[in-house]
Amino acid sequence: MQDEKITLLNIKNGKEFDIYISISEESLNSLHDQCIYSNIYEMNENDFYNLDLGSKLIMKNGNYEVYNEEIDIKDDEVWYKLDELYRNLKDDENKNFVVKDVSDRKIYLTYEDGNGFISRYKKAYPDFEVGDLVKRVNGKFIKE
Repeated sequence: MQDEKITLLNIKNGKEFDIYISISEESLNSLHDQCIYSNIYEMNENDFYNLDLGSKLIMKNGNYEVYNEEIDIKDDEVWYKLDELYRNLKDDENKNFVVKDVSDRKIYLTYEDGNGFISRYKKAYPDFEVGDLVKRVNGKFIKE
């Protein structure tokens, strides 16, 4: 995920592709102003702000929605890519992070040791402030 751009993995063939998510008329206009005319889909604002690496999406009625059911994966390349992704996510489970910066739109976290960074939308974590110690639990960040 990079702002409104999301890279998806097609579970049928293992190919990755980018889509752009619009949650409002304003974000749709912004995407069009950036000359991004194809692969724009609408999504519920709450669903969008709660997306994380490994979230499952399904195309429904011409737009993407969060999909919480099990998926049947038959392609070996897809298994390999998802196994690597979920292994990395599992490694971050129950790890501590520090809120390093907060902007109007995003919060920026680093690992407790100061390495790396992760950004998330402020709307998903409105009460996080610079210096807060947070832990990743079940894919979400919670204050310690």
